[in-house]
Order: sequence, then C-alpha cells, then structure tokens
Amino acid sequence: MYDILKIICVVIGTIIGAGFISGQEIYTFFLKYGYIGFICIFIMGILLGVVIYKTCFIIMNEKINNYESFLNSIFKNKFSKIKKFLHSLVNIFLLISFFIMCAAFCAYFKQEYNISIYLTGIIISIICYIIFIKNINAIIKINSILMPIIIILIFFLITKLNINQININCSNSAFKTVLNCILYVSYNTIILIPILLKLKSYMKNKKNIFLSSFICSIVVVIMALIIMFTINKIDGINNIEIPLLYVTNTYGESYKYIYSFVLIIAIVTSAISAGYGFLENITKSKKNYKKLALLICIISILVSNFGFSNLVNVLYPLFGVLGLIQIFFILKY
Repeated sequence: MYDILKIICVVIGTIIGAGFISGQEIYTFFLKYGYIGFICIFIMGILLGVVIYKTCFIIMNEKINNYESFLNSIFKNKFSKIKKFLHSLVNIFLLISFFIMCAAFCAYFKQEYNISIYLTGIIISIICYIIFIKNINAIIKINSILMPIIIILIFFLITKLNINQININCSNSAFKTVLNCILYVSYNTIILIPILLKLKSYMKNKKNIFLSSFICSIVVVIMALIIMFTINKIDGINNIEIPLLYVTNTYGESYKYIYSFVLIIAIVTSAISAGYGFLENITKSKKNYKKLALLICIISILVSNFGFSNLVNVLYPLFGVLGLIQIFFILKY
C-alpha cells in the first residue's frame, strides 16, 4: 500500500497543477461545453486511468531507463523520425510549462500583494533548484506531504461554498467536446510520463499499478467535478484568469487565503514536475544535470513576466494534438 500511495501522490501532484486548481483548465476543456462537458469529465477519468495503467505496465515490463527508451518500446524501433520529433516536442513542452508555472507564481504575488516579480522569481527558482538536485526522492516526499493537504483543503472549501447546477449548453457538437477531453488527457501525459519513468521501483506488480491508476482517475474526476460545479455561472468567466480565486474572494478573506495556499502549492508542484521531466530527458550526466538545472532556474527569473492563461487556452490544446501520437502507441502496445 505504501508503494501505491507514493505513485498516487506523485501522479496527482503532476496532474493537478496551476491550470487545474485555478479552474482555467476545467472551464476551457469541460465547463464551457455545458452538459456534454460534464459527461466528458467521466470519459477523461476513464481514459486517464487506462493510459496511466498502460504506461506503468510498459515501464514495469520493459528495460526502460529514460524517455528515449520508453519511446523505443512503444514504437518497437519503427518510425525513427516520428520518435525524434516527439522527443523534441515533449522537451519543448516541458520547458515551456516550467517557465510558465514559475511566471504564474510571480504573477500571483504581484497581483495580490504587489511583491516584485523578480523577488518572487528568485524565490521560486531557488526552491526548484534545491529540489532538482535532490532528484526524484525529494519530489516524492514533497508530493506525499502536499497532495493530501491540497485534497483536504479543496474539499473543505467546497463544503463552505455555494455550488451551482451546470448550465446545460449543447451548442457545441459532442465530437468536438470529446476531442477536447482526449486532448486534455494527451497533454497531461506529456508531463506525466517522464515522472512515471522514475517511479519504476514502486511498480511491483499489476495489482499495484491497477489500484494506483484507478484511484488517481477517481480523485481527478471528483476534484474536476467539484471545481466545475463551483465556478459554474460566474458572469464573464471567459475573462477571468483564476475562476476559483474569484469565487473564494466573494466568501471572505479566510477562504481566499486557504485557496491561495492551495494554488501556490499547485503552481510549485507543476513547475517541479515539468522542470524535472525536462532535465531527465535532456541530460546524460549529473554534472550537466546540475548546470542545466541552474541555467533554466535563472532563465525562469528573466521570463517571469509571462502569464499562464495563454498556455492553458492555446499551447495545451496544441501540444495535446501532437501528443495524440504518443497516446495511440501507448494504447496500441
């Protein structure tokens, strides 16, 4: 059970990032499609669970040391150009995600407390660098502590907030809505797989990976539904960067601070997962790993003026489309 909990905490910590906790992802991929989007959350949960299970099964049964060897396993030494393209694509996405999450951290403190983005940029970069050089064990420990806290606080907030019924809107086709659901799973796996590769020692048997996959999908679905019902019917929601923060602000300072704590944790865990995945995919030695870790942390300070809503609305679906190739071969394995 210990191994299962470790896998669950790391997977949830990777998936439930700033976009998810802010409500921006839930609105973009599900809520704006109304009733059909509500149904697609369950489809997303099933597909996500299957992909996690299949990925863990491949990792457990094959001699896989890194992302490149994972691609070799699912492609069976075919389509070399596609493999190279996908490998490059994933690394670009991971690096961009890391920068944007760091920028989101800075933007939040600038917006709420008018703290200099460069000061908070230095803080988040130092946190990330310390965790990067401690490798996967630090990420597992952090997620094991923080993820239960996030889940408990989210459930606490929702019990205190007014939950609305879903506004039924069937103006969009079911096909388009289901496609967006698949894209959501697709881009999440881009960040998730490099992390799963480092959890191989916890994948002892089929029962472990099945329970881990099942519980992860259930937790993600429940939290997505909670956020969906909470932010539903916000006037002008498409113009709000952080819908869930907007809701909690209307209920008083205490709720705002609780949610802000959850959001900050989600941003940090997202940044760590994306940055670590990039470093593991790119570097071949510990020396180069540390140098590159320091470099991307310094660069993150310089690009901290960026926001993250554009990443959710534009880049995530784009990379999701390209990541469908990976999903197809994982399921085909």
